[in-house]
Formats: sequence, structure tokens, C-alpha cells
Amino acid sequence: VATSGIYHYIGRLITSDKNYVDAPPNGVASVLLGKAAYIDARLSSEIQMMIQGREKFFIGRQSFFPQSYGIVCSKGAFYRDVFDRVLERIVEAGLVDKWKTDEILKLGQGASSAGGLGRAKRGRGPRAITLTHLQGSFFVYVMGLALALLTLLMEQVVNGSHSSYRPKSSPSR
Repeated sequence: VATSGIYHYIGRLITSDKNYVDAPPNGVASVLLGKAAYIDARLSSEIQMMIQGREKFFIGRQSFFPQSYGIVCSKGAFYRDVFDRVLERIVEAGLVDKWKTDEILKLGQGASSAGGLGRAKRGRGPRAITLTHLQGSFFVYVMGLALALLTLLMEQVVNGSHSSYRPKSSPSR
């Protein structure tokens, strides 16, 4: 424990009673009361922001200590590898983020209908690519394929009309 210097000063600020809150709702609410910032798990903060009115708050885009969850099973469990593969697919497909966003939006819509406090807004983070995102690419691909086939057909037609012209071959010996 520091007894002097910058670390002592920071430690004294952090350990004063006014810097701690007893519950997430109080921490998020304290942001509106004065010069305060609230640090907690991102999901918990987002939920409290939706309940108390999302438009009143800002949450940083970067996380410095992301929270994550896992499934605990016994060390020799035969299904452990299957769980790992399935969970990996779920996360890579973006389903966890989608479910989280859906639940936060439900919560925001409930707060909106209950008292007009929250406004449901779709999250702006990175998302998994879906077929909807790829429609433009498929359209460009199909148009290119059609243009290539049309060019090939025109080449055959043009070369077919000049088929009467054949270069003279040299006599064989």
C-alpha cells in the first residue's frame, strides 16, 4: 500500500465511500447526478441504460476486460469436444450477439411502453455476415456470368458467319 505519491492519491480516491455503489442501477443513475463514470460488466450496463433511458447515456465502444461465459463439465466428459465445437459455431455465426441484442431490445421496448424511459436502438457493433449482406455480391456475380455468356455467344455467331473463309493450307509432301 502506497503511503505517498500519485498511487497514494489515486488509492485514497478509489477507496472513499462516495466512489462505491451498492447495485448496478445506482451506479448507472450516479452518472447523471454529477462527475461520475460507472464501470461494470458491459451487458449489465447496457441493461441498466435501457431501463433508465438509453438516450441519456453513452457507453464506450472498447471494453478493457470483457466478460465471457462458459459451460463447465467434468474433465473426462465424452461430450466436452462436442460442446466446444457447437459453442464455437454458435459464437462464430453471431448468434450470441444477436440473442443479446434481441433481449436488450425487448427490455428497451418494455421500458418504452411502461413509462417512455427507454428507446430501443439496434446495437452498432460488428455482426456476422448473412445472406442478406451477400445479395449484392451474388447479383454482381450473376450479371458477370450473363455478360460472359453473351460475349461467348456473340463470338460464336460472328465466327460462324465467317466460316466460309479458311486460310490456305500448305500442300503436304
